[in-house]
Amino acid sequence: LTFAEWGQSYIGQAATEYFLNPFTTGIFACSSDELIASLAFPILIPESSDQSLIEHMRSLKKRKKRSGRPVMMSLENGMQSLTDALANELRGQIKLNTPVQSLESLSARGNVILATPANVTAKLLENADPASSALLKQIRYTPLVSVTAFFDRSAFAHTPPRGVGFLVPKSQGHRVLGCLFNSSAFPNRASENLVSLTIMLGGSVDPHAVELSDSEIQNVI
Repeated sequence: LTFAEWGQSYIGQAATEYFLNPFTTGIFACSSDELIASLAFPILIPESSDQSLIEHMRSLKKRKKRSGRPVMMSLENGMQSLTDALANELRGQIKLNTPVQSLESLSARGNVILATPANVTAKLLENADPASSALLKQIRYTPLVSVTAFFDRSAFAHTPPRGVGFLVPKSQGHRVLGCLFNSSAFPNRASENLVSLTIMLGGSVDPHAVELSDSEIQNVI
């Protein structure tokens, strides 16, 4: 059961088109008919076939009350602060700017952690683990363009955008998938006189967006 089929069964065609599809694109940068519902959003699947969606959501609400409301969070100064801290902690123990071409054997190396994209990992493991390499080559990445822009607060006629952001249904005919209001969601991501927004294009619905030049992307957004 794809997520699109789940949506059409439980909330109808219009809600799937204008709510579910943008929601899916905002998270996975792909269409809801490319995802298996039970794997992508298991929490939304009723526990039994005779349970309605409303009954299921009510039971979820009761569980949330017991476990507390989830909070959106991130590192105060962005994700790079994590890698900066790790690099500082391991100073003198890591080798930077040292390309690895392949791994001939894993058995003699103890524990090996590969924190590389699937296609890169597949190439590294071609000799050491051909079976894993073949599986990794099958993983498909979704192309995405992410543009972070900064504006003077004075550029907004009233107040800068508030909230988390917005998503755009494909049926609206825009290439922009959505926009995140960085300054609103995480106030310390920009100085007080600036507003930070991140605009996204591409995804599986518009894979050629990654081929656009900077000026073409600027015209789109």
